[in-house]
Amino acid sequence: MTVFKKSLLQGYIAPLLLAVGTAIPLFYQVAVLSIQQPDNIQTFFSLSAGLNSYQQLYTAWKTRLFSNALAWQVDRLSILIMHSVNIRYMNKPEPFAVALWTFLWFLLIALVYILFLKQRSVFYIFGTYAAITFGYMPKVAETRIYPWDMPALFIFTLFLFLFLNDKYKWLLAFLPLAMGFKETAGVLCIVFLLTDQLPKRDKWRMFIVAVVLCAFVKLGIDIYTQSSSPLFTMATGWGGKFSDIFFVQNLVGMTLFSTFFINAGTLLSFLIIPAPEKKIVSLKIIALLFAVGNFLFGLILEYRIWFELIPFALYAIASISYPDPVRADEPRQRSNENAIAEDPDSRPR
Repeated sequence: MTVFKKSLLQGYIAPLLLAVGTAIPLFYQVAVLSIQQPDNIQTFFSLSAGLNSYQQLYTAWKTRLFSNALAWQVDRLSILIMHSVNIRYMNKPEPFAVALWTFLWFLLIALVYILFLKQRSVFYIFGTYAAITFGYMPKVAETRIYPWDMPALFIFTLFLFLFLNDKYKWLLAFLPLAMGFKETAGVLCIVFLLTDQLPKRDKWRMFIVAVVLCAFVKLGIDIYTQSSSPLFTMATGWGGKFSDIFFVQNLVGMTLFSTFFINAGTLLSFLIIPAPEKKIVSLKIIALLFAVGNFLFGLILEYRIWFELIPFALYAIASISYPDPVRADEPRQRSNENAIAEDPDSRPR
C-alpha cells in the first residue's frame, strides 16, 4: 500500500466511516425522543406558518432565528424525501426531520474533527457521540431536542480549532454570524483578551469590535422578530416564587448524582484536570463564564445546554493523553529531532 493510500485510509476514510456509523444510532435515538415533548416539533416547525406565527414563539427562542430558519429548510427536505423514499422505521415526517437535522450536524462536526485532526479525530468523534447521547438521554423528563443544540456545538467546535491555530481575523468574522444561531456564541468574544498572540491594543480593539458586531446581530434579530425585550431575551425565573428562580433550581439540581456526569463525564474531567498549556487555561475561563450563564439563564438538568463545552473538554483530555492533540505528526518529528541531537553523525548532509 502506498504512503498516500495509507494516509488517506487512516486519516480520512476510517474516521469518516466511524462518524457515519455512530450517527446512525443517534439518528434513531433522536427520532424516538423527538415526539416525547411537544416543544421539540413546535420549535423545529416554528416557521412553517410564516413569520407572524414565529413571532409568537417564546422570547428566548426567537433570537435563534438562523437555527430555526435552517431547520425549517431541512424539515421541508425531509417531507420531500419521505414522499419519494421509504425510510426504515419512519412513518411520520416530523420525527424524521428532527433526526435528519441531528444526523447532518453530527457529520459536519465530525468532518471538522477529521479535517484538523485526521486519525486522531476518532477520539473526538466517539467522545462527542457519548456526550450527545448523555444529553439526549431517554426517559428523563427534562430531555428536549431543539434546533439550536447541534449548530451551537458545531460553532464551538469550529471555534476551538480556529483558536488553536490563531485565526483571530477569521473569528472576528465568524462570531457575529454564529450569534444568529445561538447567543451563547457571544461568550467566545472574550478569547481576544485571553490570547498571547495579539498585541495589547489589538486584543482590546478586536474584543470591542466582536462584542459590538454580535450585539448588532442579536439586536437586529430581536427587532425583526418583534421581541418584547431586545438584547435582553434571557429567562431567569424571576417574577414567580423564589423556588422558580433558575439559579435556585440549579443549586437544587446539583444534589443529583447525574449532574456530575454531564456530557458523559467529560465536563467535570475538563474542569478538574491540570492545564498543561495557556490555551487550555483560556478554554477553562470561557467554560466558567459559560457555566455562570447556564446557572443564571438555563436549567442545568437539561443536559443539552452543555453541548457547547464538549469539544473544549475533549481537547483538554486529549492534551494530557497525547503530546500534541492537534498535529498528529509532531511527536514523530520531535523524536527524529531528539535522535539527531543525540547522534550528530546522523544529521542529514
